[in-house]
Amino acid sequence: MAKTMDIPDMMYKHKIDTIEMDYKNAARQADELELIAQKLHALSQDSFQPCLAAVAASWKGETASVFCKKATAALDSLLASAENLKQIAAASRQIAKNTYDAEKRSCEIALERTY
Repeated sequence: MAKTMDIPDMMYKHKIDTIEMDYKNAARQADELELIAQKLHALSQDSFQPCLAAVAASWKGETASVFCKKATAALDSLLASAENLKQIAAASRQIAKNTYDAEKRSCEIALERTY
């Protein structure tokens, strides 16, 4: 549910009734992004790397080397994507906090004003 701050009638040309932002939803979405990042990282460590090691151990030759290089590049890309998702989640949380703090301060300023 969105947080709502009521502002009393002001002598504004454009009246502001409420300010809303669904902070719980923003935090939940950031949590989901972090969970996806953790799953990607775990998948790369628990499944992808052991599989790649088994292929490298049992398949020899020029094509095996090319395959392993491409698979290693895919693994690096997967790990980079997981790290990017973590950074996006952190940025999302920070933006939500900054927005909340700014809106709260704006309401406080509006309430302190006298006309």
